[in-house]
Parts: sequence; structure tokens; C-alpha cells
Amino acid sequence: MKQSLKRNGIESKIFDKPKNNESFAQLRKTAYEMRENWILASQNTNKQKEIALALERFGLKIALAPHEIDVDESAPDFRGNALLKALAYSEAFNRSALADDSGLCVDALNNAPGVHSARYAGICDKDRRDAANNAKLLNELRGLAPKSRGAKFVCSLVAVIVDPDIIERCHKLELAGVELDTDKNHAILSVEGYAYGRILDAPRGNNGFGYDPLFYDDKLQKSFAELSASEKLSVSHRGKAISEFSALLRKLMA
Repeated sequence: MKQSLKRNGIESKIFDKPKNNESFAQLRKTAYEMRENWILASQNTNKQKEIALALERFGLKIALAPHEIDVDESAPDFRGNALLKALAYSEAFNRSALADDSGLCVDALNNAPGVHSARYAGICDKDRRDAANNAKLLNELRGLAPKSRGAKFVCSLVAVIVDPDIIERCHKLELAGVELDTDKNHAILSVEGYAYGRILDAPRGNNGFGYDPLFYDDKLQKSFAELSASEKLSVSHRGKAISEFSALLRKLMA
């Protein structure tokens, strides 16, 4: 039997088809422990909202870090930067940590802006950054036909786990996306999500953030900024990564 809950008018499936009452109780216990013992390694308020909403769809909650940790995101790929953030926050607060690193990869720009998506235009001011990044992207693609403006959003989600019970289960199971660091006594869970579309020649919509006004989903025939938060999570890179992450947790807790 499927279990569900309603928060803010949204019906959220917690865990599909538990094998028995005992396994379902264990999964609910995991949800509680995640809320109490995990932290989100991000100070980006937009990402915090999206990740929290996506996790809530699976009955999970996560605490925000008490303060920001300065992390040198020097890795060449999204997963590497997410891992750097998760490790830094886990070590600083002695808790399991979940980190996201994501960005836009445009075919015609050799997958740029990629890991430099947040500061593509070189602007550090968060209030002006999105507009500057979008303006630079439009300038770089000026004159290209729609068929030459293909792009994808990528989200890499990495959890550094210090919970000994979960680490023990990781030792017993061989699952894709799970690594064990025996020297530092933690487990690493990593997944990625992708959203494919193209870049418009002008912004559309008032929702979302970042490159959402320029990223067009051909199936929905809308930009990401024209979608509601719930609609966006159903098709976005971050929503898909959270879904993969939740499935991985279910396998570990089965």
C-alpha cells in the first residue's frame, strides 16, 4: 500500500510499496534521522528551497547548516565540486552532509559555462549575477538558429555519510553510486540528474532562478521560468537527481 502525506497542499508519496510494516517503519526512521542528523551543504537560498521541496516529496527533511563554510570549488566537474562541499560541511559540523553542484552546458559553447555557470559573467554580486550571466549567454549565442542552441542542465548530488549504521549497510551491499572511504570512515553517495532543452533568444517567464528564463523544454513548450515549482521539479535536473538519491537511500534501507 502506498503511503502519502500532504504539506502545503501537495500530496507527497513517502516510499512506494514497502515490503512490510517493519521495512516501512525503518524507512520512516531513516527520514527522521536524516532530518535530525544531516545538513544541507549550501547557502544558496534558491537551491535550498528546491532541494527541500524535492526531498519533501519523498518524506525526507534536512537541516540547514548553522553558517556558511568557505569551500574552494576547484574541481573540473560537478561531482568533484559537490564532493568538496559535502566533505567540508561534514567535517566542520561532524554530521552527514548533502551537497549539490549544478550548471548549464551548452552544445555550441563546448559545454560552457559548465562548472563556471554561477559566475559566467564574472559578477560576484548575487543580486546582479543572474541577469549578467544570461546577457553574456545570449551574446555568445547571437545569430544561432534554434536547432543549434541545444543545452542541458546537470545536477550532481553527493552525500558524505558518517552514520555508522548506514556505513555498515554500505559495506554489505554493492550499489552503483556508493563509495566507501575506510581511512576516514565515511560513505559517499553520488547521483546525477539531467534536463535537456535549448536556449531561447530572449528570456521568458518570471519564476525560477539562474538560467531558467532562457532554458526551454521542447516537450512542455515552456521555459523553466514559466513552470511552477512543482512542475519544474518533475522535469528538472535537480528533481531527477533527488529522485535517484531517494531511490539509492531506499535500497540501502531495504
